[in-house]
Amino acid sequence: MAIKAATVTKLTVEIGDEVYEGEVEISDAKMKELETASTAFEKAQNAYLAAADKFRAKVEEVGLEPKKKGRRNATMDTKIRAWAKDNDIEVNDRGRIPSNITAAYELAMKEAEEKPSAAKKK
Repeated sequence: MAIKAATVTKLTVEIGDEVYEGEVEISDAKMKELETASTAFEKAQNAYLAAADKFRAKVEEVGLEPKKKGRRNATMDTKIRAWAKDNDIEVNDRGRIPSNITAAYELAMKEAEEKPSAAKKK
């Protein structure tokens, strides 16, 4: 019978946006394999980032600029939530507002702009 030594270790591994975490029983050999794979991943990631920076510079050299991502601010989120509640649409008080609610709000605001108000009719 062979006995292999293993240690319970708490591991946290981040790969992009994913986080792997937990307590695992892992041998020294497996830990070394993880470390080797991690080093290879970091090396490849650094090479990718360097290549992306060079490419980005070439793109900007020809006169292109990155599009600005439109991030709503807290004031707009507050307006959307108030509108949703006024229209009996269930929405959380915090966190991400579902895209269907945002789309409905934007459509309602567009329609409100297109309709002449009662004050303008007089």
